[in-house]
Amino acid sequence: MPIEGLFTSMEISSSGLLAQRLRMNAIASNIANVNTTKAPDGNPYRRQWVALASSGQGQFLPAKAYPPLSNSLPLVSTNQAHLPREEFPTLQGRAMGVKVKGTMREEGNFKHIYDPQNPEADEEGWVAMPNIDLVTEMVDMITATRTYEANVTAFNAAKHMALKSMEIVR
Repeated sequence: MPIEGLFTSMEISSSGLLAQRLRMNAIASNIANVNTTKAPDGNPYRRQWVALASSGQGQFLPAKAYPPLSNSLPLVSTNQAHLPREEFPTLQGRAMGVKVKGTMREEGNFKHIYDPQNPEADEEGWVAMPNIDLVTEMVDMITATRTYEANVTAFNAAKHMALKSMEIVR
């Protein structure tokens, strides 16, 4: 294995860690501003979210589209229910994890509550509130946290394998 391939999985996990940290920051900002009726632009705070995309050219293609490697061992099927080798998908190209396209603002309508005593109320007593749903934000926070933890676990596993590989070479 070339030396640059040794750290590919750590690079992928690192990009996932960065992406999830940015997601958690946006979610925390949304939760902190759930009652902000006047943002710097004069309107209520708008919900933020982080747009993510794949950063690699890697894609799954059927193995039969590519000739088998000359040094690979043949797979022996012990059960007729197993998939034949040519149906296994393989990753072609270099996978590079995830990239952050940017932080976006949700353009949905604001929530309106009736509160005539509020100084931000219009002449009919309605106050425009941010377009943030706390339940959605908490679910997103749990998802981002668990994904972050999964990336930490994958990074630590890759680090452990790299250390063991260097131990073997010694």
